[in-house]
Amino acid sequence: VWTRFPGEDDSWELFRRCLENCHVSTTPGVGFGNNGRGFLRFTGFNTRENTEMAMHNIIAHYTQQHS
Repeated sequence: VWTRFPGEDDSWELFRRCLENCHVSTTPGVGFGNNGRGFLRFTGFNTRENTEMAMHNIIAHYTQQHS
């Protein structure tokens, strides 16, 4: 699962914030080349349930942060 964060260009900073604030490990998109800037890869080898829980944690954090 890949996602782009509008207005964000630093995949490593996105990675750090997701790990520190949401306790979710991702892969910075830029690791796959310059076209991956601003993207994060959420899963490549995990279960659907764990991916859904990770997405819930991220949505909850960013919803709370921007309200």
